[in-house]
Amino acid sequence: MAAFFLSGLMIPAKLGLLPVFYMFQSMGLIDTRSGLVLLYAAGGVPFSTFVIMGFMRGLPTELEEAARLDGAHEGRLFVSIALPLLRPALAVVTVFQFAPTWNDFFYPLVLLRSDSKYTVPVGLTRFFGEFATDRATLFAGLVIALAPLALVFALATKQIIAGLTAGMSR
Repeated sequence: MAAFFLSGLMIPAKLGLLPVFYMFQSMGLIDTRSGLVLLYAAGGVPFSTFVIMGFMRGLPTELEEAARLDGAHEGRLFVSIALPLLRPALAVVTVFQFAPTWNDFFYPLVLLRSDSKYTVPVGLTRFFGEFATDRATLFAGLVIALAPLALVFALATKQIIAGLTAGMSR
């Protein structure tokens, strides 16, 4: 099973552009944001699986056993025990998936056709001209494009540090 997800990390995603394009065209997902969401969600599965799987292997089994002795069922085990302990791993996955997705230029350029649906990086190219560049508007757009990344990183930093220092003692 892990080898299947490992193959998803080893094969460059850009190599699959042509099959993805034809598949999206047959499904009517060209020039739709939902097509991009599906593409990014599928592309993030291998990395997310490895991070969460590795983190879950390090969780103490004694907590699960104690909860089972107290009568907790599978859903309660996940919500009350595993999910709070997985916060650092989920923060890492969020940051490492959000940043490249937010900054992606390639797939939106190829899969989106209308100007109104362009993502921020593709839309910022509209400020470049052949003979002139509107630098003031471009730099303002770059600052606006950076704001969500900074917000996500600021919110996730506490959890990431907690995950990095989880095994340390004073």
